[in-house]
Amino acid sequence: MRILLFGIALLLATASHAQVRLDLKQCIDIAIQNNIGLKQSENQVSIAEVAVIQRKFAFLPSAGGQIGVNRNIGQTVDNFSQKILESPTTANPTLFASLGLFSGLCKWNGLKAAQADVAAAQYSLKDLQNDIQLNVALAYFQVIFSKDQELIVKERVELLEKQVAQTETLYKAGTLTKGDLYNLKAQLATEKVNLVNAKNLARQNLLNLILAMNEDPTQTYELERPNIEDFMLEKGLEPL
Repeated sequence: MRILLFGIALLLATASHAQVRLDLKQCIDIAIQNNIGLKQSENQVSIAEVAVIQRKFAFLPSAGGQIGVNRNIGQTVDNFSQKILESPTTANPTLFASLGLFSGLCKWNGLKAAQADVAAAQYSLKDLQNDIQLNVALAYFQVIFSKDQELIVKERVELLEKQVAQTETLYKAGTLTKGDLYNLKAQLATEKVNLVNAKNLARQNLLNLILAMNEDPTQTYELERPNIEDFMLEKGLEPL
């Protein structure tokens, strides 16, 4: 039973930390979807558009109506029939309408100002979207570049390890001196430090990308390497 529970817990832990593969477009889409400032900017556009509609309604004529009811309490005598009657209830309906023909261009200027606010809000929204796309793209390529640097340093370490092993063999055989061996070991130690720094830089760049997307930093992510041809200008452009 304990083995079964341990296996289930292990599967759940593995599933919760499964790698998520993302390309550049997916990273940008996630960042745009999760950005709170962008949602606030979209709300500002909606508010400005509603203000324009309200300004347009201000040009419409106003109309209304009212009914006045007059009820007398008591009885009256009809002079013709000499009968006693209840006091009548009278109603006076009234309809009215008004149209502002001239108001010093205040309504027109207000409409133009509201339309300008819409244009400004839309520009701010577009500018924020461009900033998010640019920042995410830069963070994405920094991760790719740092991963390449880590791979290069790792290959140097592996090469130096082989050279150190060969040099130790030649030193024991008397072909090379101890100075040659120590020189290679010093180079190997330096490259190992560089490898640690490269790994830390790659992790930091990946964390920066995750934070730019407003995603969970505890999740494991793997980035797909973009196709360089997609970012190159097409050859054979037609002359103007």
